[in-house]
Amino acid sequence: MAPSSLDEPQEVKPAGATVLGKRVAEETTDRPPLPRCPSETGQYGVAVGCLAVPYSLLRTVQGLLMPTRWLRAGAGGRQVTPLSLEMGGGKGVAALHLSPPGAAALNAYAAGSTANSTAATAEVPPELAVLIADGSIKWMRGLRPGSSACLPEGRKDPADAGAAAAAAAGGAPTFIELFAGIGGFRIGLCALGWKPVFASELGVEERATYTANCGPEAHPVEGDITCIDTESIPPHDLLTGGFCCQSFSRMGEQAGFDDARGELFFEIVRVLRHHKPRALLLENVANVLDHDEGRSLKLILRELRSAGYCVSYQVINASLLLAQHRQRVYFVGIRSDLKRECELFRCALGRSPPAVASYCRNPNVPHTAAMDPLNGGL
Repeated sequence: MAPSSLDEPQEVKPAGATVLGKRVAEETTDRPPLPRCPSETGQYGVAVGCLAVPYSLLRTVQGLLMPTRWLRAGAGGRQVTPLSLEMGGGKGVAALHLSPPGAAALNAYAAGSTANSTAATAEVPPELAVLIADGSIKWMRGLRPGSSACLPEGRKDPADAGAAAAAAAGGAPTFIELFAGIGGFRIGLCALGWKPVFASELGVEERATYTANCGPEAHPVEGDITCIDTESIPPHDLLTGGFCCQSFSRMGEQAGFDDARGELFFEIVRVLRHHKPRALLLENVANVLDHDEGRSLKLILRELRSAGYCVSYQVINASLLLAQHRQRVYFVGIRSDLKRECELFRCALGRSPPAVASYCRNPNVPHTAAMDPLNGGL
């Protein structure tokens, strides 16, 4: 597949047709709109938050929430954390963290209570609503298990390790890995002279393999990205991520952004909007281009471009370098204010994948020059 065109984020498409690279998706009046996404509600990333609960009421509130399945999973999910907050003049308050669906429901409840909307509060258990209304417990929108107010005493902020890694980089370009898996992006980028400053991966076995691959000197791999505060992620030049593909794969139900795993894409947007790295590199299954008649692709491009990036995508088969047919789509974005780098990247789009792979294997071309568009390569 030829690479898509590299459009500016503010580009306006003609009415009646949406251009997605070489694709044109005709809009019709009976076609449903794009799915809602967190940015449309003024919040970036999936819905998060916690209930500030005195320890004396903790078991009661957990019991009220158990039938709703709104409680965040335990273990790596850190359902209950300390909370630096006083209620009723005393201390001893816990943060009871909710899952994204639960947080979304409590956000709607808080908004609905202000507007006296019964529809918005219908999902909330009545007993829980009473406790919130009388001030016994408090909804804390946007607070994550990894927020500074929720960190257990003695636990280091991930940003500390990232800052140390950045200082040790010695001026080399830095990157982070979201949905890091076993460290594929890291292996490739470190070979090009880039330095990692942060990684996040939910799977326990994957984190163990990542550490084994990268050695004991590797910085700790954090867990669930929805638990990590944006400020705890260190500044970086490049954001990489293989966001969850199960929702878009032909092998699954293809629920897309209606699946909680599909919504995790918006965590990437959250980090992009806050840290504004110079570039992004994302990967997913090729079917994401055709999923939901192209509407999922349109939403992905819209979110990345509205975050301030010139974005292109291309399907590449791993058989170029490996003894395996494995088609994946790669999204590459350059921050739109970096005009020179965007122009360099436009030039690079004319190269076919085999030509780029051959060019990078040329022993006479330094790898850092061959594959680093931010420093004049390609």
